[in-house]
Amino acid sequence: MHMNKITITMMSTAAAYLLVAACAPKPAGQVAAAAASAPATGSSVFEVMNASIIPRSNLVWELSGKLYDDKGNLDAKQLTDAEWMQVKDGAAEISKSAQALAAATGIKSAPAGTKILNEGTAGSFGAAEVQAAINADPKAFSDHAAKLVAVADEIVAAATAHDAKKADDAQSRMTDVCGACHQKFWYPNQPAQ
Repeated sequence: MHMNKITITMMSTAAAYLLVAACAPKPAGQVAAAAASAPATGSSVFEVMNASIIPRSNLVWELSGKLYDDKGNLDAKQLTDAEWMQVKDGAAEISKSAQALAAATGIKSAPAGTKILNEGTAGSFGAAEVQAAINADPKAFSDHAAKLVAVADEIVAAATAHDAKKADDAQSRMTDVCGACHQKFWYPNQPAQ
């Protein structure tokens, strides 16, 4: 899948709106600082998304978009060793956070009184509705988180091997995995895209 900077920007923006969060994603340069505050297993979905999954997924998508040369061909050399390490570390943190969500029992959508992104917008749930959806099908929530773990682990392996094709394929599937979870637990009343 060929991506240019506009596509990456649109994906990053879409990811922020698709995730259960109200804060803007951190720029790629702040990811290392965010890693020091990785969420605990008992954190809410809102907190895990904001502290870990949003900034790291945006970083992975941004750097994966750089894998294409000017002619639209995948080329592992488009990323420096340091950028491959950022992809690997970012995906590893996504996996760690998603593992915590998959293993959590009694998970909360957001801290009490928190208004989530798009709350009150037609077709989108608020924190209470997200909580009700999770409570109604906690196994499905855990299964979606486990799928995110699997695809993040694929990105880690691809980044370790500097495999542009596998990294590109996995980051594309990560978009689908995220979207499927959001469709079920955050905006089920909106048509699938």
